[in-house]
Amino acid sequence: MLFRSIISSDAQAFYNALQVSLNRNVGTRFNVGASYTWSRSVDDSSVGQQTNTGQFGLDRLMDRGPSDFHIPHRLTLNYFITAPFGKGQPLLSEGAAAKVLGGWRLNGIVNVRKGAPFSAGANVRYTGYLFAAQRPDLIPGGDNALTSGTTAGCGNIPAGTKLGT
Repeated sequence: MLFRSIISSDAQAFYNALQVSLNRNVGTRFNVGASYTWSRSVDDSSVGQQTNTGQFGLDRLMDRGPSDFHIPHRLTLNYFITAPFGKGQPLLSEGAAAKVLGGWRLNGIVNVRKGAPFSAGANVRYTGYLFAAQRPDLIPGGDNALTSGTTAGCGNIPAGTKLGT
């Protein structure tokens, strides 16, 4: 059997989002806005991964999951307040002070978001294996107790070996 090493720099990424924005003038001097984004970012090769290769190079779907930069919820609030000084305003509407202090606005932005995902990583290499694991694998339907029981076998560790030995 002949194995070829394939080096590839491609990846697949998917981003979907629902965005809602509201803006409102409250009176003549106050403006407020809100923006909410509900999103999902999924890929198979985020920048923050430990290496540039996948868990198993022949099946890229094994590495598909939330992107390292996936932020599912983001709320942004902003406001603008016009200073009550200057032409057309209730205070200091005339004179030199009106020219110096007039036309100023105070604004601010508040950004609240849910944190980015975190995945446990591993870097384990065994002689005779073509690919190295980058993260722990759990077998669906299997006994996934990581601190007790016996192993299913991996590399030089035979199946049935008691965990912790």
